Amino acid sequence: AMFTVWLFILLVNTVGGVIELTDFYPYGTVTNDQMLPKRDDESTRITISFNFPFFGSIYQEVFLSTNGIITFGAGNRDYTPTPFPLQNMQSVATYWTDSNPANGGNIFYKETKNRTLLRKISEEIKHHLISYYRFNAEWALIVTFDKVLPYGCGCNTSCSSKVTYQTVLTSDGVNSFAIFNFNQLGYSTGSNGCTGFAQVGFNAGDGKRFFLMPKSKTAGIPEIALFHSNVGNPGKWIFSTDANDIIEQCNTKGQLEIYPRKALYFGACELIISGFCYQQNNSNISVMIDNNTVSCFLGQWQNLHCRVPFLKKLGKIDIVLEYNSTIYKSFIISVGRDDGMVVENINNILSEPHLDENFSIEWDPTNDDQQSIEFSGYQIDYYINNQGSIVFEEINALRYGHISNNGKVSLRPFVTSKYHKYVELKLIRSIFLSGYFTSTSAITAMIVKTENSAATMHCTNWYYNQSSSSEIRSIVEDLNQRKACLPAIPPNFPHKIENYVIDERCNPKDVKNKVMCETFHPGAKACYRSTQNEGDPVVQCCYSDDYKLLLSKPSSGTLSFGDLEITTLGHFKNDLLPYLTCCKIGINQKEKYYQKRPSINPRIVRPRIAVNANGDPHFTTLDGTSYSFNPVGEFVYLTTLTKSDIIQSRMSQFINQNGIKKGASFFSGFVVKGHNSDTIQIELSTKQAFVFIINGQLMNLDFGFWEFNGISLDYENNATVVVQTNSGIRFEIIALNKALHTILILSETFKNRIRGLIGDWDDNSSNDLKLPNGTFISSDSTNYDIHFNFGMFWSTSNETSLFTYPNGLSWFDYQDQSFVPDFSTPFDYPQCNGSKACSYDIQVTG
Repeated sequence: AMFTVWLFILLVNTVGGVIELTDFYPYGTVTNDQMLPKRDDESTRITISFNFPFFGSIYQEVFLSTNGIITFGAGNRDYTPTPFPLQNMQSVATYWTDSNPANGGNIFYKETKNRTLLRKISEEIKHHLISYYRFNAEWALIVTFDKVLPYGCGCNTSCSSKVTYQTVLTSDGVNSFAIFNFNQLGYSTGSNGCTGFAQVGFNAGDGKRFFLMPKSKTAGIPEIALFHSNVGNPGKWIFSTDANDIIEQCNTKGQLEIYPRKALYFGACELIISGFCYQQNNSNISVMIDNNTVSCFLGQWQNLHCRVPFLKKLGKIDIVLEYNSTIYKSFIISVGRDDGMVVENINNILSEPHLDENFSIEWDPTNDDQQSIEFSGYQIDYYINNQGSIVFEEINALRYGHISNNGKVSLRPFVTSKYHKYVELKLIRSIFLSGYFTSTSAITAMIVKTENSAATMHCTNWYYNQSSSSEIRSIVEDLNQRKACLPAIPPNFPHKIENYVIDERCNPKDVKNKVMCETFHPGAKACYRSTQNEGDPVVQCCYSDDYKLLLSKPSSGTLSFGDLEITTLGHFKNDLLPYLTCCKIGINQKEKYYQKRPSINPRIVRPRIAVNANGDPHFTTLDGTSYSFNPVGEFVYLTTLTKSDIIQSRMSQFINQNGIKKGASFFSGFVVKGHNSDTIQIELSTKQAFVFIINGQLMNLDFGFWEFNGISLDYENNATVVVQTNSGIRFEIIALNKALHTILILSETFKNRIRGLIGDWDDNSSNDLKLPNGTFISSDSTNYDIHFNFGMFWSTSNETSLFTYPNGLSWFDYQDQSFVPDFSTPFDYPQCNGSKACSYDIQVTG
């Protein structure tokens, strides 16, 4: 399969525009570059001071050929290119043809860790490949062919023809990239000047993964390399060269790259989109966000810039782009606030008395070192009559543009003629405002402007339009049985506990957000709200400093009849606005609110069983049976009987530090899918960094909490990730010593409903090693019997696998059913304190 290592190849039809020498990275004797020997067909080994990742392997040396190819592991002197894919030849072929510096020209190279130069390289990567917006290069190798002549001339090659181009290899230790800059390509043929045309691309060395630039090995390759691009800049090509996702040219998977991936639902932030092929200056592009058509423009780096509309719900928001009848899809995560994004809540707000007059806000300008801040958001106007009923409403976008980051600004609300036209109506004006230092660094404010009398009328009208007191009591009694609050929470305040997520307005981990908690639940330390409510009211539970449930108002949680996961506007209108008009603005109205929004009682908690599976892998089933199973392949870790919830695991062969394969395996990847949920795949890169694939799409996620459809991911740090499904799975994955380790916790609903390597959960340990057909082997079986008569039966297949594979690879490339682990009885090593699993690991891995 032919592919690029980046998301797409953007074919820009143009008649000119190669990379000028002034746009090359500095090179030559003036920058103290070294030179390759001026000899024909030379391949020079260069030891580098960096561990460079290339398709899953790490290299500390490269081989630079005078024929325009860089290889890893071994040199290459071939002057006529061999078509990719090739086995056992890891290479980057910037322009592989029969060049000869002995005839003229120079080949410069330098290894650099210069911060200024690396910063420039990083910016180029981040602007062109927006999903790598946090990439910061730590090393680069720059190789420049400067006016290098061919080996021979004749046929289509002039004796004075030259090639000038530059290759940049760069990495941060996890991600790696290759940049090609082409200035002139005066020849493309081999030694006899008529055949063996040049080749551009790269090769992973496994015979499967490779990229071959269109028109390679033909006379048309110079035109493609010079006048086309995969990043919208003719003559420039950028590729990812680590082991991450590979897809075919022009993004045939129909995926988009999005930055930022999270957006405040009211923030009106700018979204940058790339990942689709379009012709330069073509405006025939339609973008929909949350089913709203939005206006966009092409920016400086040929990326699409769009403005996020008011988002109707929290969670996953679909983005659909249509261009030339091709549909591209992706998503963002809508949040109310995010402690990684919102650096300050604006609390010092001064407002003129009239509703249409200015309001002033103040903030701490040291929150970000940006020189300016862009204010935007939405204004919601509710017009009420003398009975307090909302007659009509308006939502208007606010765009104040960039303002100096000096800590204070006076802004004017959006003013329409309606308020002045209907003089008998009163107005409640709510402004949701964000000030963006960058797309991922913001300050926020919520401003409500109205008269006390209007607030009192609105609260009273709202109260009499709610369910009766007896109906509210019935709802509370029902929820006390089905969705009662936990009586206490863990001291680390996890982002999600069972089907409750942290309330963003009262999150103790968000130190900038204390005032919000004091505003809505004074005296509370943390609040949680229920998810997957399926038509039920949302249950909110608030907790004290000692982690216990609060039951007295105003500290306690309340019911909400507007679910943020379904309608952000409905939650504001039905729950938040009444709280403000009854409890904060209106006079003597608090009891009305709490009568209609009571709290929920605690429940009896049954302890849930935590099950460990180490990285070797050793297993402990839910009923307590311990065993070892060391295959190479992909297996069903857990499945329900109906296959509604599934965890699959990948186990890879252990290779020691000397590169010797051993008779043991380790967990290298998992994929989790809950009932009707999205799919989350987690792997470990060669640099022990988590790799996330969501619904088949590679995603570079920041630390924080990510809520997808029916499943969430809490990316706590570089060592721990917690995946939770709304159906009741909590799966903690820990990266340690280049392997994955797990802790599994299930809700009671899974009892008597599961199978897989983790056993069945029926309080009977004697039948834990159960096969897919329902039969089982003894829990006292030997490792040999467990391997062949139990574990291997839980192997997935090419049809049942939930894993996503890089293009060119498939399920078959990750299986080795002929692999036989070491079954010998291990020596009792003193440092293991009697642990058989520990002794086995030491013996097998050496």
